[in-house]
Amino acid sequence: MKKLGVSLLVLVLVVVLTGSVLAKTKIVVGAFPDADRALQLLLDDFHALHPDIEAEIQSLGFDDHHVSIVNAIAAGAELPDVVMVEVDWIARITTSAGFEDLLQPPYNAGQYKDQIIPFKWTQGTTTDGRLVAMPKDIAPATVFYRKDIFEAAGLPYEVDDVQELFSTWEGFLDAARVLTRDTDGDGEADHWMIADAGEIVQVMRRADAEGFFDENNNPILNRPNLVRALTLAKQIRDEGLDAKIGSWSTEWYEAIKRGTTAVLMSGAWMGGHIQGWIAPDTAGLWGAVHLPENMYANYGGSFMTIPSAGKNKEAAWEFVKFATTRVESQLHMFQSSNIFPALVAAQSDPIMDMEVEFYGGQQVYRLWIEAAEHTPGVRTNRFDTVANELFGQAISEVLQEGADPQTALDEANAQTKRRAR
Repeated sequence: MKKLGVSLLVLVLVVVLTGSVLAKTKIVVGAFPDADRALQLLLDDFHALHPDIEAEIQSLGFDDHHVSIVNAIAAGAELPDVVMVEVDWIARITTSAGFEDLLQPPYNAGQYKDQIIPFKWTQGTTTDGRLVAMPKDIAPATVFYRKDIFEAAGLPYEVDDVQELFSTWEGFLDAARVLTRDTDGDGEADHWMIADAGEIVQVMRRADAEGFFDENNNPILNRPNLVRALTLAKQIRDEGLDAKIGSWSTEWYEAIKRGTTAVLMSGAWMGGHIQGWIAPDTAGLWGAVHLPENMYANYGGSFMTIPSAGKNKEAAWEFVKFATTRVESQLHMFQSSNIFPALVAAQSDPIMDMEVEFYGGQQVYRLWIEAAEHTPGVRTNRFDTVANELFGQAISEVLQEGADPQTALDEANAQTKRRAR
């Protein structure tokens, strides 16, 4: 009987100890498309390196994800252990007191500062010097264009020639006038250069380092550069040079697939969308160049944050480090979704010299690296989402209702000043 008791005790100890060894820390990573898919592809490698941590990716739609974060912060509700944040939301979210300063122990993220693209590190840093958002990826702005359509219209179509054509916005407009045409003889244009003149405003806004607010937190939506951008967009609309199709609509997808629009201006990630699911049958027909006037801009990109109320912060940091500071992880996400690395070492990988078949053998990755090197760090503010909403309203008033650009932006600026308090 005594031996049986000892045996049972040993068995219990073995079970307890084994359970302790096998117990895993579970963390949840809150993400949005397409970051969710890219992160999901990292899990096998992460779990192999960290068998004591079990990571799960939970995803919501882009807007729902970010609104849920804001609401959770306001209500003091629980957040995932790691929270992805897109650049347009970064200032609003990171100015709250709810996220860890990653420069402090046990994170000590300052050791990685020189390894990250400078403008991205700046965006994740608060005005009082706290790093609350670890840079994950960037989105060098690009003009994607259909070489075959340019050639058929009698325009220059090789990359160097198109870059020269787009050395000025006037050259861009000249090309738009050629590409806007009636192909079925019904008296109405059915082919255009771009889907929506508003694209012009968005890329020019992102190429301007000033942001929506000055260093004293005064709104500056009506400054000359933005008035110029909206005036140019209005000229394109007034001349009938855009298709008047909103981004992400069914008509927009079809225009890209069928080639009824020949140019798309967006971040590097858009190349992954075109190639992966919007227009995969157009391989070899695309080229890519820098923005007109040799402007450089960042059009998207994301960060990883750790909520201060999280219960598994050290495990969360292991996942953040794995995704943001490991070359293999950054390249894996890039190859799967064109999510361009914020990690400088990943940009030095030989894959970046690849002649990409989808772009007719162009070394398009080198183009994005060059753009990233010249991209200004845009000043952010916690009221950026408010300003962006009112800025978008001004764009609509000008392009849809014919309002004067200066007047519309003056009003947007005044409303921003009233609401940003």
